[in-house]
Amino acid sequence: MRVLYLHTAKAGGTAVKETLKLSGVDLEHSGVRDTHARLLSIERQWDLTKVFVVCNKRDPWERCVSYYYHQHNQTNGFGGFCSALERTGQLKKVFHSWVKDRLHLKKKRSDHHMFSAWEYASVSDFVIDYQNMQEDYDRLCDRLGIAKRTIEVKPHQIGGYTTEYLKHYNEESLNIVADYFIEDIKHLGYNIPRI
Repeated sequence: MRVLYLHTAKAGGTAVKETLKLSGVDLEHSGVRDTHARLLSIERQWDLTKVFVVCNKRDPWERCVSYYYHQHNQTNGFGGFCSALERTGQLKKVFHSWVKDRLHLKKKRSDHHMFSAWEYASVSDFVIDYQNMQEDYDRLCDRLGIAKRTIEVKPHQIGGYTTEYLKHYNEESLNIVADYFIEDIKHLGYNIPRI
């Protein structure tokens, strides 16, 4: 079976892809330069009815926090800086500014880290939920007829900001994310969290 993996950024996709490869699955590449290509580009190159399409999804609010840290970890010591922001009560303010800048609806949606997960999920045969990654991966293995493996995650993916992501938000930033990811909320079963 030919498997095409559509990589939703900041949703555990790298771990899933690597584990599938270790399981012997020959993943088809989308054929475009960017591994997080827009669906329109992929559909121009693939007949999606002739491949088994897999993607990941993740809670949009948690995903934004993950991207925030991903983007800022380019600078050494950013984790300590965020801890200092949290101690001084400034973390929500700084994160709120980042969300407003990154996800303002009038901006062109060209940042592949913030594409809607629904864009890929809408054409996928199987969707792995970040919150149930191992269980969903095991079900995928059953579906593909391959041996199950433990997904190897990076140390930063265990606990930390991913389990306490709401501390970054105020009401306005929660709603900005909700407006931006309205398709994910509508189709993938998410609700605006309460803080």
